[in-house]
Amino acid sequence: MLNIDCSEYQNQKRAKGLAFALATITKKPCRISNIRQKNTVSSDLYIEAISQLCNGYIENNSSKELVFYPGNEHKNSLSLNASPNEDILFLTQNLLLSSTSTLFPIEITIKGGFSDSPLSSGIDYFQKVFLKLLKNFGVKAELNIIKRGYRPEGGAHIKITIQPSSISPILLIERGSLKKILVVSGASESLKAEKVAESQLSGVKEVLGKLNLPLEETTKYYQTLCPGNQVCLVSEFKNTIIGINNIGKWGERAKDLGKEAALKLLAKERTNNCIDQQVSIQLLPYLALSCKKSQIKVPEITSEHKETLHLIEKFTNNKHQGSSLQFLSGNFEVKENLINWTPK
Repeated sequence: MLNIDCSEYQNQKRAKGLAFALATITKKPCRISNIRQKNTVSSDLYIEAISQLCNGYIENNSSKELVFYPGNEHKNSLSLNASPNEDILFLTQNLLLSSTSTLFPIEITIKGGFSDSPLSSGIDYFQKVFLKLLKNFGVKAELNIIKRGYRPEGGAHIKITIQPSSISPILLIERGSLKKILVVSGASESLKAEKVAESQLSGVKEVLGKLNLPLEETTKYYQTLCPGNQVCLVSEFKNTIIGINNIGKWGERAKDLGKEAALKLLAKERTNNCIDQQVSIQLLPYLALSCKKSQIKVPEITSEHKETLHLIEKFTNNKHQGSSLQFLSGNFEVKENLINWTPK
């Protein structure tokens, strides 16, 4: 049994989610200890959902420790009800990783929680940057946004379908030429009279329009439980995708939100980075699921990268009998801002 000491990780929530997902893939039980008191198991829908998905079992030894015994088979469907303050993207991200070893299609439905918030990357970014990058390397997952949910009321409704996948080598070291910039500007139906989505788009075009860049524009309004607005910009290059998602704040002009998003995107493009910082961390487990050497170039190696690599290596440096992914064995090498994965 693997022992995961949560005191070694600054973000214990992310560490627990990743540990449960990797345990599900490798079918290796794990003990998670030194959990901070405020992170009680009863509020951790994401680990309860992973356990349900793989027919696993969670043993609570104390408020500071738990043991996870993953099951041998995934369910082909899972339906979850989230509280209004639940980040359903974090939940979906962990369930997607946990389903990588599936031998049949899995359909996961989540109702409740928020899909767009300053606390998360935003569902447009998740769909058009993260999932699209994964698709380029063999991960087959389709997200259907049935209803959006803004904070504080939540009320989102999404469905993600995950197909059996084979992950090819992940190579993200050069951008290639720019193909287009996608602009998705959206807001609640209650803000339609004020033309919030159009104003956000106007702000984006005020910045990017001067540069004669290839833009693909979309404005949308949604039925939501409470008002909210967001704008997502996605730059599609020959070899990669980068993006930015801006969530509206109380008292902020919609046009200014669009301008700010466009300036942030330009700042990212000027750095010539191949992928976004947050995506680079999310991709690390998928490198270890590739059966061939993979390499990504990240903007900066941070403590979050180091903690994530440290946790993944607890699983990759062990033999996992019965796992459908026998090749989940290898080593990471970090050199400057390059992360290399070499399977054994």
